[in-house]
Amino acid sequence: GDKILAFERGNLWFFFNFHPVNSYADYGVEVMPGRYRLALDSDAANFGGENRVAPGQIYFTAPVAAQGQLRHQVRLYLPTRTALVLKKED
Repeated sequence: GDKILAFERGNLWFFFNFHPVNSYADYGVEVMPGRYRLALDSDAANFGGENRVAPGQIYFTAPVAAQGQLRHQVRLYLPTRTALVLKKED
């Protein structure tokens, strides 16, 4: 129902919000623990977007207990009809 797609390729994470009207604040996605830098934002002005995500953001994962295991999530603002690419930093 959320129409969100997230996947990893190498040290890049791709997040797509295909919903035609819903933006999501603090959308949690399980990722490897660490620090991630915003590498691409399709909502940026140079792509004709509305600049709803601040450029150059750095995201840190947060531990979450799930089913007796410790997992890590990154929490994102995903505006409607946008894509974000985050690069994992060492």
